[in-house]
Amino acid sequence: MLLVYTDASTIQPLPDAFGNIANGDCLGLPNLLWIFAVVVVITAFVGGVLFMSRLNAGIPTAGTGYELNAIAACVIGGASLLGPRAGPSGRRPVR
Repeated sequence: MLLVYTDASTIQPLPDAFGNIANGDCLGLPNLLWIFAVVVVITAFVGGVLFMSRLNAGIPTAGTGYELNAIAACVIGGASLLGPRAGPSGRRPVR
């Protein structure tokens, strides 16, 4: 649908203010860092509220022991526990 609407052409130039979202800075730090920090804080808050709702109580030590679950999720997802095993090309480095 979008290809039909734009006639498969690039839409440019975009306003400078739009480019400043990713390329600007505030207080000497890039805007993307600020946006990332806000997203992390909001996500942690929502993850905490949902967890508290699941337990129906506010328990400060409720997440103790979930480290193993996080490691298991990484391993199931394909991460290696032995560190990186390939080079940038995806192949094993020649020794």
